[in-house]
Amino acid sequence: MAKSNEREAKEESLKKLVNLKSYLEARLRSLEGEVEQIKSFLDAVDEAVISKSFQKVEVPTQVEEEQVIPLRTRSGVVLAKMYVRSDYARIKPEKDITFNVATPPFNTFLVKRILETMQKQDEKKMKKGEVEPDKILSFEVNDKNGLLSEIVINNYGDDKRLMELKSSARWTLEKMYEKTLKK
Repeated sequence: MAKSNEREAKEESLKKLVNLKSYLEARLRSLEGEVEQIKSFLDAVDEAVISKSFQKVEVPTQVEEEQVIPLRTRSGVVLAKMYVRSDYARIKPEKDITFNVATPPFNTFLVKRILETMQKQDEKKMKKGEVEPDKILSFEVNDKNGLLSEIVINNYGDDKRLMELKSSARWTLEKMYEKTLKK
């Protein structure tokens, strides 16, 4: 009886091996088919890459939105808007308010004491190697017949500097606005 159990165990083992062999052969055929499919896909991709490599590829760039900060008097009148991005700030007076660039304290305070001082600080830092030349603050005052149309400040720096520019511009424009009301 021991021999018959031994023979049944061998037959069962052989049956499992035959089934395993059949499974492995079927799996191999399946994988070979998959390999052929992948090779044909790779050929198609190669052709596409070659045809596209001679064309200019345009990658859409994401444009940073401007943050708009109103510059108000203490009583709430909006004098100008400050349009800010990470690399520049623009200050545009409100359409119904005019500012003459000759009116104090525009040149003496905002231009000379704030903007030019910040620019000189950056130039000193550049000489020490702390700031790249293309990261130095620069500014442009645009006017039409003496009336301020826009102040553009490039490379203003960090948030602390931006807050200083905002408060200085607000204070300057408020003082100029008060002088126009007295006329």
